[in-house]
Amino acid sequence: MLDVTLVLGLLVVAVALFSFEVLSVDLVTLLLLLALIVGGILTPEQAFAGFASELVLTLIAIFVLSGALQQTGAVAGLAAFLGRLAGARPNRLLLLLLAATGAVSSVINNTTATAVFMPPGMAAAKRLKISPSRFLMPIAFASILGGTCTLIGTSTNLAVSGSLAAAGEPPLGMFELAPVGLVALPIGLAYLLLFGRRLLPDRAEASLADAYAIRQYLFEARIPEGSALVGQRLYDSELARRGFRVLEVSRGGATTLPGPETHLEAGDQLLVQGPADELVAALGSSAIDVQPDRPADATLAGGDVQVTEALVSPYSDLVDRTLQEARFHQRFGVTVLGLHRGGVPFAGKLARVRLRLGDLLLVQGTRAR
Repeated sequence: MLDVTLVLGLLVVAVALFSFEVLSVDLVTLLLLLALIVGGILTPEQAFAGFASELVLTLIAIFVLSGALQQTGAVAGLAAFLGRLAGARPNRLLLLLLAATGAVSSVINNTTATAVFMPPGMAAAKRLKISPSRFLMPIAFASILGGTCTLIGTSTNLAVSGSLAAAGEPPLGMFELAPVGLVALPIGLAYLLLFGRRLLPDRAEASLADAYAIRQYLFEARIPEGSALVGQRLYDSELARRGFRVLEVSRGGATTLPGPETHLEAGDQLLVQGPADELVAALGSSAIDVQPDRPADATLAGGDVQVTEALVSPYSDLVDRTLQEARFHQRFGVTVLGLHRGGVPFAGKLARVRLRLGDLLLVQGTRAR
């Protein structure tokens, strides 16, 4: 009874740590394994027996192969070719994407296949001005159906095969599931193309400004004659010291992105990110003249200036550092407009928040940058 209580307690703790992402998944797993050994539930031999398992080694090999295909762009090149082949015909593009996803997911891990074909699907939806859900959910189902065709199509098939071998039964062969999978795949794809896509929601894609909730913190301001800001270098100015970011500087009819050597002049029209009332309260109306808001989507991109999303990857040196500490703007020449963490836009001071693995950054810069 004590062993059961201990195991259930460790399970609850593990689920909580997984949910709140206090520690990385691999570290939580190893700590759980160590706790089972210390608690006497498992012997060291039992705990580490899995590392010598044929199933585990096969899964490792499949993930290495899948990662190589993804990193080298081999499968992504196929997806791009399909997009060019289909042109502006969404039905043909959906057919090609589903057929390719089903075929590829039968020979590599289906999760990787889904990840590879999602970006082309989203890009095609944006280009054709239709809801991304029209492509993404069918792609996910196609990868599941394709994974049923071979032993290595999904880790579930390998787990079942390993369990059969452990029970003294012959393991599954490479194509033993194919008679069922090759029937289920075309039937499933036909349903998705003829009926399933009609049941999918046609949600309008939110603009990046709305998704990152930056519209409410975007305003125009003008530097009047006699302002204390005149002559100050932008990065050393009172604006920067108080955490406000200037995204654009309009001067003499020309609009430019501010750089490290940009100096403020009387008459400059600034696009500023931050609470407008705080800025006026801090500097006073004689130092800066706040203008009425203008649509955020019209100001963030245009001409040579682009807005895009960037993901903080596992090996990035930005993890656990602030944008100020990393000298983000100076290194990359782009401005961070917003941050998405755990599906929720971050509302605090961006310059002082410590970045985490998986954070999405909304960045603005020139095409070259």
